[in-house]
Amino acid sequence: MAECITTKTERKGKSMDRSLLRKMKVIIVLIISSFGLNAQSIYDQLAGRIDIVVDKSGGGDFTTIREAIDSIPDNNDTWKVIFLKKGIYYEKIVLGYKKTKVILIGEDVDSTIITYDDNAGVYKDTLGNGHTFSTYTFRADANDFQAFNLTFRNNAYETRLTGDQQGVAFHSNGDRQLLYHCRLLGYQDTYFDNFRTRRYIKDCFIEGAVDYIFGFGVTLFDSCQIHTSRSTAYITAASTPQYYEFGYVFENCRLTNGPNVSGISLGRPWFDWANVVYDHCWEPQALIAGGWTPWAGRENTCFYREYECFGPGSDTTNRVFFGKQLDPAKADRYVKDTIFTVSNFPTYLGYTGDTAELMKVYRRFEVSGYPERADTILYAGRDHYPEYPTDKWSPQFDEEIFNVVQSSTWRMMDSVNGILEIDKILLNGSELKGFNPEITEYGVELDENDTVGPVITVTGEGVTFLVDYPESVPGYAKVTVLSRDKVNGNTYSIYFSKDSAYWDTGLKFVVVNGTDTVRFEPGNPVYNLKLQPGETKVKSVIIYTKISGQRYSYIKPATLPGTIEIDITALDKVTTQQYLIHVDLQTGINKSDVTAPDKISILNPVKNELLIINRSDQPADAAITICDLNGKLLFSETLHELITGISETGLDVSSLSAGIYLYRINLNEQSFFGKIIKTE
Repeated sequence: MAECITTKTERKGKSMDRSLLRKMKVIIVLIISSFGLNAQSIYDQLAGRIDIVVDKSGGGDFTTIREAIDSIPDNNDTWKVIFLKKGIYYEKIVLGYKKTKVILIGEDVDSTIITYDDNAGVYKDTLGNGHTFSTYTFRADANDFQAFNLTFRNNAYETRLTGDQQGVAFHSNGDRQLLYHCRLLGYQDTYFDNFRTRRYIKDCFIEGAVDYIFGFGVTLFDSCQIHTSRSTAYITAASTPQYYEFGYVFENCRLTNGPNVSGISLGRPWFDWANVVYDHCWEPQALIAGGWTPWAGRENTCFYREYECFGPGSDTTNRVFFGKQLDPAKADRYVKDTIFTVSNFPTYLGYTGDTAELMKVYRRFEVSGYPERADTILYAGRDHYPEYPTDKWSPQFDEEIFNVVQSSTWRMMDSVNGILEIDKILLNGSELKGFNPEITEYGVELDENDTVGPVITVTGEGVTFLVDYPESVPGYAKVTVLSRDKVNGNTYSIYFSKDSAYWDTGLKFVVVNGTDTVRFEPGNPVYNLKLQPGETKVKSVIIYTKISGQRYSYIKPATLPGTIEIDITALDKVTTQQYLIHVDLQTGINKSDVTAPDKISILNPVKNELLIINRSDQPADAAITICDLNGKLLFSETLHELITGISETGLDVSSLSAGIYLYRINLNEQSFFGKIIKTE
């Protein structure tokens, strides 16, 4: 029942009232929810059909997918079913073009993962240009390939944080390929398909950020979730050959994005004649108003269309000139049998057609200085160019396998995938104390000798999570938890604390008016400060916290004497402490500092040169500062080895007008103040 309603196989379904269609989809979800999924495992249900079992733990025929594929005879003419037990298979796999009629089935779509992390930086030419087309995790060169219920992933973006982030998860070179209920995960260039090929992709989840569905082939994406993971993103970068009527067709798909993602484009043309149609798709608010993005003038030949799309991003009022609505008279052609017809691949064009289709690719890469990239594409794993499709193809999944997987899994676009239910956060397997899904900030005290924090995992129904650990401790770990469809999510911060840093409200020091420093002592919240001579108010307060990330606020006194009030909040956002700095004006010179026999001072009155009295019995170094009565700095100098008695310093102050000035002499971490009487 779900198959008939959520997936259109005939155009007549397009005339159905959309509100009714939505209601029927909701009813389907409720029915599925009421009856539940098939309790018997997929493996048990298909035991009679499975030819080869791959199990990383050694419980199958092989432990690697590569070995399983190699065991299948070339030019196989009967379907061979390979069942993959749960596990992460770190393999770079080529299904050679002679390995025909292979079916891969995963035990669970979320935990049966084929992954690799090759990126364009691994394959560089002599000019330093990256090569995307050898970065694949899984490359399917063979015709007649089917995959069910597993994940193809390229995680180059996670392992290579900057530069050369192109990495293909699923690379298709073969014709008549089908994917059902699979996940294709990547960042840039997640999915690539080659020319003269056809694919039917149904109920799949495809994720990326930059040109993540790209290539030359003809692919129908039916009832898929197309998920964009970053802002300023491009879903498609099609390169449809000029004479194809169809390229990429998205039917009944849901375009989604992660939290705080915006600026999504439906696509931009990698080559001329790019052909992309979104047909009855749900479009998000994050979609740009123009819908599509130009690229080097190639937009002038592209065929970019939407047809009866809906959702908050579906307003076409401000679409770009080359992004149009599909002619309703042509809408009936967008069904499987027509999209995949051999007439879409015109062989009658002969050499002219071949030149337009093939040599355009070669010449573009030849100009770029790297024709080998074109060879990789054009030969598609063979020793010759792929032939045009010559057979009629109406895609049909293996019926028995399809029915078992469908009855045992949730559809990718079912609303249940958007539910976020977080059970626990675990640290090295132990529960995070006091965890509440509604609270997003936590602190964990580490032992004194710990140099790294604990391993973080998250449990919950259908949740996925990603952890960014701090480079050192103490520091924050960022835990992003998403629903299965990666649309709904929370971000949790866990501070790995040492010496109670998470709850610490201490300060290092405060600088008042840019010069006076108050240093703080543990346990002491009250301090006294006298401003330097000439200061009349608290003009600035600069606060240096003890722990990076502490929050603070302060209030300056309006008049003096007065009090600076500083409130500190610890990283836990709960623990607080108030500090008080009582501020007063200097009332004059401390005469004991000036006249005591073991002190230093300036001989008054002053005419053109400063004379220093060093009353100690040792030579002294002194830093001298002169200000006007308003505290403005006029003069600063450091003198070395002042002899005992009166020293002629050579410090010329003749430019000062006659009047009274303030001086400060710093000597051995002590400061002595006084006044200068300047005469003409």
